[in-house]
Amino acid sequence: MKKMRQSTKGQKRNKLFSVTFILFLFIIHVGCMDPTEYKPDEPPEKTEPPDPPIILLPEPDTVFHCHHNCVVVCDWTLLQGAHGYEMQIDTVSSFSFSYPQGASPPTGVLLSVYPPMTTYFLRVRAYSSSWIWYTDWSDIRRFYLIPISDTIIHDTTFLLR
Repeated sequence: MKKMRQSTKGQKRNKLFSVTFILFLFIIHVGCMDPTEYKPDEPPEKTEPPDPPIILLPEPDTVFHCHHNCVVVCDWTLLQGAHGYEMQIDTVSSFSFSYPQGASPPTGVLLSVYPPMTTYFLRVRAYSSSWIWYTDWSDIRRFYLIPISDTIIHDTTFLLR
């Protein structure tokens, strides 16, 4: 009789465990989605880009006096939502001799000076993954580099003493 009670208790325990385990599996399965029914959220719709950045530096038609090379600081307005900017500098206004380069404002650019004077042109545009395309290019900014000869540097040094 005692042995029978123990086996009945063991059977009840096994049944209880089995029912609990089946309920647990059912609860877990109810919360799971069928992989064939999964549809990811649509990506957000891309928007038109805003107006292009406005160049702040160098100021229009600025003349830089340099020896052989000159670091010119370029700066422009930041655009809300922009992930990056491209800047293009060239000695011709058609920008046919240069490629856009990634840059963050403000940035210094090392430029060469060629006698008697070198004219440079600068433009900037912005990009973002939430925009359809880049912004338009900014207005073109023109500036000049004029070489300083060694005699002028020595004469000025002499006069300052």
